[in-house]
Amino acid sequence: MRRLIAAAVAAIALPGATAAAVALTATAAAAETVAATTSCANPFTGAQPGPSSFTFTVPTTIHPGDSVPIQLSFAVANNSGFDITDINTFSMPGALPVALTAGSQGAVANGSSATVTLTGTWSPTATGTQTITAANWTFDTVALGLTIPVTCTFTSAPPSVTRTVTPEPTLTLAAAATRPGRSVHVSGMNWTPSTTGTVSLCDSAGTCTVIGAARADAAGRLCGAGWIPAGTAAGSYDIQVALGPDTETAPLVVLRARPAHHRHHRPSRR
Repeated sequence: MRRLIAAAVAAIALPGATAAAVALTATAAAAETVAATTSCANPFTGAQPGPSSFTFTVPTTIHPGDSVPIQLSFAVANNSGFDITDINTFSMPGALPVALTAGSQGAVANGSSATVTLTGTWSPTATGTQTITAANWTFDTVALGLTIPVTCTFTSAPPSVTRTVTPEPTLTLAAAATRPGRSVHVSGMNWTPSTTGTVSLCDSAGTCTVIGAARADAAGRLCGAGWIPAGTAAGSYDIQVALGPDTETAPLVVLRARPAHHRHHRPSRR
């Protein structure tokens, strides 16, 4: 029995070389696959070659204060000759800038593979370049009624990708108040370069109506305009500009429409 367990664990501890990216629900995320060499070991077998391909999925537009989801994926192949009940409790505490973890991945049938995706959330506090780096990790294999701990270490430089944390976009209105039927002009800095989008008028209930368009040039400078619809009730609103992955708002007061002026003609004298 001990020999059968050792064979099963040795096979599951050797993830296959093919990595698979897992899509983020967040927008503007990019998947990058990086090669590296690893070694995995458990109490029943010596060190064996581990996974050699890792896929990072990280948003490309990041600002200080954002909650940035980080995903790291690699494939685990089961060639043990036995069905594996579960692989779970993945932990990569030394990953930068945050630790990455994954829970139960379920059963892995003999001759099949599973893509494991470790996740973490990073909250940058300053602008600049950040290197996102993998690190040694551990997980548990459940086989033949036993839970066997597995440790994997990098035998080459750990895989990494870089991201740039940029300043939050700014949004400025040419005027803080206007009237129905008049234009509102927007400007700003630090927007995603060479993007186009919309200018919207949003009421206090959060209902937004597109009233114009905006664009950012190659340097991230924003310009755009919209028209306040005739019949808009007086009150406090927000102007919302959405370009690429970024959305910013600025307050706007809509004043009452000016009454129409009627021309009065005096009767002619004879």
